[in-house]
Amino acid sequence: MRHGQVADMGGYDPDAGCSGRSKIVGTAHRAATWRRAPGETSRGSAILDNADTPWPELSYAQWRETAATLQLGTQIVGKVRLTLTPWLNHGWQVPPYITARGLGTSPMPAGSEILEIELDFIDHRLVAWTSRGDKQSLVLEPQTVADFHRRVIHLLDGVGVALVINDMPNEVANPIRFSQDRIHTAYDRAAAYSFWRALIQVDLIFKLFRTGFLGKASPVHFFWGSFDLAVTRFSGRPRSSRRRTRVA
Repeated sequence: MRHGQVADMGGYDPDAGCSGRSKIVGTAHRAATWRRAPGETSRGSAILDNADTPWPELSYAQWRETAATLQLGTQIVGKVRLTLTPWLNHGWQVPPYITARGLGTSPMPAGSEILEIELDFIDHRLVAWTSRGDKQSLVLEPQTVADFHRRVIHLLDGVGVALVINDMPNEVANPIRFSQDRIHTAYDRAAAYSFWRALIQVDLIFKLFRTGFLGKASPVHFFWGSFDLAVTRFSGRPRSSRRRTRVA
């Protein structure tokens, strides 16, 4: 799943099919045409005033602590999905997807019902709801990973989903169990929102990028281990020839 070359993002021609190195001409412009209607107001934090900017500025030096904490938070949600969802080829049951409000798991089996979880970066809440009509949420705010982990498990219990996840983080240096991590605490609303806004544009471009490919391709999905958005195209040749497009 992790093998392959970073694909050429130089341009995309939908008529080119799967021949040669694909091109994505003008997709950044086409993906960036959203605007608020006149007089429409934003919800959430003041950073939403920058929603007209399709590619928000996001300095890693300024948001690195939030990025580290948010990665661990998405891993907790991702491990709920990993625990509940039947295996799919290449681990495609693991990642969440870009939604109109943040990152969402899509429906997951929970006994005879289904569960969905969304990290909402507009209202800055984690929301969980089931097909029984149960719904609970918690605020995304500065807090320890240990507290967030405890609150997520308690929230799930509140909607009738009792489970235990593997609380050891993946793909991070010097991992600390979620239940014991009182080091990572940062949550900058503006930075989290800007990160999600950038993911929206990349999601739109990746979906255009995979359109002309006639072979097997993955959905565009967010891998919480490596904290990146990715799409994979399969040529049918040996693994060394597989091409994966990703953004960190």
